[in-house]
Amino acid sequence: MTNSPVERMLTGLATYLTANLPTYIARANSGYSGYQAPVPKKIEVRDLIPMEGPFPYGMVDVDQTVIDASGQNCQKIIPTVSINIALSESTPEKVGTACRRYMDALIDLFGENETLGGVAGLAYLESIDKAVLPQDGKGFVIATARLELETQT
Repeated sequence: MTNSPVERMLTGLATYLTANLPTYIARANSGYSGYQAPVPKKIEVRDLIPMEGPFPYGMVDVDQTVIDASGQNCQKIIPTVSINIALSESTPEKVGTACRRYMDALIDLFGENETLGGVAGLAYLESIDKAVLPQDGKGFVIATARLELETQT
């Protein structure tokens, strides 16, 4: 087994999002009557979003990883992680609303949990965006997060 924590951080992030994102979705929905954004049915480490769902579907994967020296016999591993949420709804309005609520939920989740329950020494969002495809009722939230963890070499 390698000492590198990249895959462990990804798996930990997917597990953390599975356990905690529904609470933040509920908070994003609170105060609004009518349509309520659904909680994710599955969040996992994967390279591609499956076309068949289940929707809402969450995918996390690593992009670039930087390794910095951080002291004697230590290094800081800093992966940039993509968090992609795929949504499917009956109308473009519902998809757009769900995307905005997922954006709010992810911003709050990262803002209030800088270590993500021990997944990383420091975790933060770098960017977040959405895309709605009105012709087929699909929408996507695309977030880029940075995780940092010091390890002994």
